[in-house]
Amino acid sequence: MRDPLVGRDVLFGVMLGLTWVMIFAISLTVAATRFGGAPLVTSPDFLMGVRSTLGAWLFQLPNAIVGTLAFFILLVILRILLRNRWAAAVGFTLFCTAIKISGSTQPAFDAIVEVLIYGIAAFSLVRFGLVTLFVAVFVANLMLNVPITLDFSHWYATAAISVPVGVLAIGVWAFYTALGGQKLIKDEVGS
Repeated sequence: MRDPLVGRDVLFGVMLGLTWVMIFAISLTVAATRFGGAPLVTSPDFLMGVRSTLGAWLFQLPNAIVGTLAFFILLVILRILLRNRWAAAVGFTLFCTAIKISGSTQPAFDAIVEVLIYGIAAFSLVRFGLVTLFVAVFVANLMLNVPITLDFSHWYATAAISVPVGVLAIGVWAFYTALGGQKLIKDEVGS
């Protein structure tokens, strides 16, 4: 828990997960305005109070583990076949993208989005490892399943705000841990 490398991996996982969320949000907005796509339906579990929200958080843990391990196994198989980790990452991205867009009504648009999503997953897995990918999947699953609002007059605002605050807390802890006891700003006074 105090290893700076773990802090670094978790911090990169939070950043990559939030990048996925931004890509999904932009793609859903473009799809809704340009193609008449449906808005993202969020999970009602995050709207029914503290106990249900905590249960939804805990439910995302095994989902993130299974998703991460499935990505890892596919990447290992491609690495064995292609004998190069970056070629395996490209193959992983293209394979997963092809599967996702096979039934798409907008294949060109969806291909761009999926290449970005799976490219980030492949890069994070090859460059940083399982912890980073796990945190990225966990953060993306959490953030994409909760309606975010800053209007606290909505009845669900207090339960929903716990998710971004929790993700922020994870990111702050990871940043602090990644420093490894070093000060963020050095006190260099010439004498």
